[in-house]
Amino acid sequence: MTEVRITTGSDGGNAVHNFYRPNKSFTTEDVLSRIPALSMTRRSNYGQEPGIRGLSGSRINVSLDGMKIFGACTDKMDPVTIYVEPQNLESFEVETGACGSEHGSTAGGSLNMKLKEPDFSVKPEVHGLTGITYHSIANSIFGFASADISNRSWAFKLNNVYRKSESYRSGDGTVVPFSGYEKNNLSASLKYLLSEKQSIKLDLLTDNGYKIGFPALAMDVRDAHALIGSLSWKYASPKSTLNEADVKVYGNSIRHMMDDRDRSGLVMHMDMPGTSKTNGLDAKVRMNISKNLNITYKLDYYSNSLFAEMFMYPEGGHTMYMLTLPETKRQVAGIYISPEWNIDSLNKLTIGGRWDLAFTEMNDQLGLAQAKIFYPNIDSSYVVNVRSIFSDYERKLSSKFVAGLQFGLAERLPSSQEMYGFYLYNRLDNHDYIGNPELKKEASTQMSLLLRYTSSSWNLGLSPFVNQINCFIEGKRDTSLSSMTVGAEGVKIYSNSDAVILKGAELTVKYLSSGPISLISTGKFVYGQKSDGTALWQIPPFKSLTSLKYRIGLYSLQAEAEYSAAQNRVDLDAGETATPSYVIFHLRLNAVWMIGKQSLEFNAGIENITDRLYHEHLDWGGVPRPGRNFYGTVAFRF
Repeated sequence: MTEVRITTGSDGGNAVHNFYRPNKSFTTEDVLSRIPALSMTRRSNYGQEPGIRGLSGSRINVSLDGMKIFGACTDKMDPVTIYVEPQNLESFEVETGACGSEHGSTAGGSLNMKLKEPDFSVKPEVHGLTGITYHSIANSIFGFASADISNRSWAFKLNNVYRKSESYRSGDGTVVPFSGYEKNNLSASLKYLLSEKQSIKLDLLTDNGYKIGFPALAMDVRDAHALIGSLSWKYASPKSTLNEADVKVYGNSIRHMMDDRDRSGLVMHMDMPGTSKTNGLDAKVRMNISKNLNITYKLDYYSNSLFAEMFMYPEGGHTMYMLTLPETKRQVAGIYISPEWNIDSLNKLTIGGRWDLAFTEMNDQLGLAQAKIFYPNIDSSYVVNVRSIFSDYERKLSSKFVAGLQFGLAERLPSSQEMYGFYLYNRLDNHDYIGNPELKKEASTQMSLLLRYTSSSWNLGLSPFVNQINCFIEGKRDTSLSSMTVGAEGVKIYSNSDAVILKGAELTVKYLSSGPISLISTGKFVYGQKSDGTALWQIPPFKSLTSLKYRIGLYSLQAEAEYSAAQNRVDLDAGETATPSYVIFHLRLNAVWMIGKQSLEFNAGIENITDRLYHEHLDWGGVPRPGRNFYGTVAFRF
């Protein structure tokens, strides 16, 4: 597992923290893009979709504190990460392949975002943080404030974040239209100590976005609202057989509205509202069976309901209506078991397995009538078993070298959109997509190696991998059908194809010493291929990020180089084009002044110093990224 922690205290001296979050106004997506094995699909300046080793969407699990959350947009304009701010989070946990099956059966892995927890204190205490950041590239502001109140029995944490950005300028000075946004995020957490070993916690989070522009798409987000809540009970007793126990009930609701009201030159305007509602329960237990054997058990259940529709307003005509995703409900109950065995001082083996029972139903009569146009014998409900199993073996070769081998078999259930979507427009390949309730499960076979070297100053890691997915789900063109979207080139129906193979590697180099200099560098590469030898679409090329930091006392200077190779292996049928290589540079300054027990922190920098005009391969439509940006942050901690 890769875990990236977000430091709660002053971060000036933490080189790892400064690598992943060197700018206090970094969004969740900005942080994730720096994690090895992760890549981001960008359709706008905000709201990027995470992927693990070339796989994204329903092929990976994205959860918040283990809670299932599903976006409400059929065009993937609201990945789960858009509703969470780094200020809400303690850390990111990334598991690749079937090793991420604790949070659900998966072909690609899991990303779990862990919420910050309030901490108890021996005596009553009040702490807080407030600050503001300005960015020149889009005349944007980022304001944040937090407060912690605690004593021996109670602990309370409150976070508030506000962002507002105008459309940014690219490297040639051109304003990228529809790239601005505005949003507010508020979270609260209340924790009560029941006894020395038990506590309960209530978490609430609301996120509200307005006028979020999507320059790579034909529509923008008028507003997006999320309300997320959970109540959990925790037990911890490190020296007993029952080591840990965690029971949680949760719910979340998302409302999403996209439209093209701000776009001109259209035949007609459209509104596309969508909703997602999820409720769940999970219980996790970790037991110390013996000195060398621990077992984790987890039972979980969730129910998710999705609904999306479209209103069309032809000039001089009557309003037209279409269900793009009829109301679909999916219920999944699962069990996960994972023993961890320290065989001896040199060998460690972790195995795990998961079984899910999934019930999917679509009882919307209009939706059934639409689906029966293509599938006359469609059933209104389906019950499917989904399974996964993995093993993770590590061997200590010496005091500094560790080698490991991971192997996994996993299945993936088709998403509701893949089963029941009705003329969902894909801007990348300019086709409408129709769902297929007769889809088979994807089946994945994975293997990954680990080589790690650790000394007092150096930490080196290399992880090559291969992943074969059978019954791969993708859209296949049907020339007998006409598109619904004006200007679309045709219609594709979700279908199972032959196997695809993904292979690649991640490399991490860290030099962290007690001296003033630290160095962190990461590299990641994925190669995707279909059974006929052609390229798999939306595969990122090799990318590296190197950060060199120099620190004296409470002052630090950090220089960064970001490089991406060209991507010439593209899927022309999917509307992809080749992407040139690029290299950009950033320079960052951090200073902290102590004022008694309080601190004043200043953070400034220049991003894309050379004002390079560039875009990444996963940036839809080749929309250029921001040019030279000057930013500055002032933060006060008390």
